[in-house]
Amino acid sequence: MNVNEFQGYIEHYSRISELFYEKVLGHENEKNDERAKAKKKDEAVIKHDVDRMYDKMVDNLYEQIKGVLKKDAYKKRENWIEYFENSDALLDIEDSMAEMEFEE
Repeated sequence: MNVNEFQGYIEHYSRISELFYEKVLGHENEKNDERAKAKKKDEAVIKHDVDRMYDKMVDNLYEQIKGVLKKDAYKKRENWIEYFENSDALLDIEDSMAEMEFEE
């Protein structure tokens, strides 16, 4: 499974994406609301920034889980699915996303 397949899988079979965007987009909008009017970012810029953060988070998750799989096992989609079905990895990540907090 490559990183794009991984992203599609977690978006289809978990709430990771939904929870990430809910938390991070909300935080970024709050930060923007606190900016002076002349320094406020356009909504499209904020969305683009959050999209980049999401892509980076997906890449990091992919690399972490890939490291758990046996050597060369990460190449086969079936091995990833088996791992997800036999572990609580996706639920644990969802819990982490739900509990995510930001420091000011």
